[in-house]
Amino acid sequence: MYKKVVFMAAVVTASIVSVQKSDGQQIGNGVLGIRAGVNLTKLTGDLDDEMSAKFKPGIQLGVVANFPMKNEKLTLQPGIIFSQQGAKWSDSESVTYAGIKFESETFTKMTLNYLQIPVNFLYRHELNGGNILMLQAGPYLGYGISGKVKEEVTVSRGGETETERETETIKFGGDKKKHDFKTFDLGLGIGVGMLFSETFHVSLGYNLGLADIGHYVSVKNTGFALTLTYMLGQ
Repeated sequence: MYKKVVFMAAVVTASIVSVQKSDGQQIGNGVLGIRAGVNLTKLTGDLDDEMSAKFKPGIQLGVVANFPMKNEKLTLQPGIIFSQQGAKWSDSESVTYAGIKFESETFTKMTLNYLQIPVNFLYRHELNGGNILMLQAGPYLGYGISGKVKEEVTVSRGGETETERETETIKFGGDKKKHDFKTFDLGLGIGVGMLFSETFHVSLGYNLGLADIGHYVSVKNTGFALTLTYMLGQ
């Protein structure tokens, strides 16, 4: 599986770097850009309320490329991004037995690592002072490469507290007996950003998961992303 992921990443990255307009038109003093950011994600679908209540932080890192279109205000921006999705939730219980109160609290964090290929259309609007407002929208395809579930259970009884931690590996694939989630994810991203000094692009986006990645119940990825893109000059 990892050989396929590396091969896919190499092909897309090579395409982004090599495909440039012959007349040298660029945005942000360069075609290629490096992107880094923070995600806040959760799972939606046929889940218990506590499983979809809290957002989990994650990271994203990758490259994008800007290709101007005939309309000077429009830009096509494909990319290849490593993006952490997932969710976190907690649950608590309390019972009294033989005069002793037992309390338990469980914290769970699920991290789903994807290789995403977004294809966004950007609309540019110049503001006073030379800064440029950017509106973006477009689909993205995700390929699940790895994941983990970390669970921490704290039990209190008679004034004593005990904590146990457990980590399990998540597997992506099409066999519901062997795999936890389906491999491919698909969604729609929208966002707004600012282009500063023709080099830095700060963006706040929202990703709406459209594909059901669950095997037994409906599960979709969704969340926000705050990113910083640095456009490389030639």
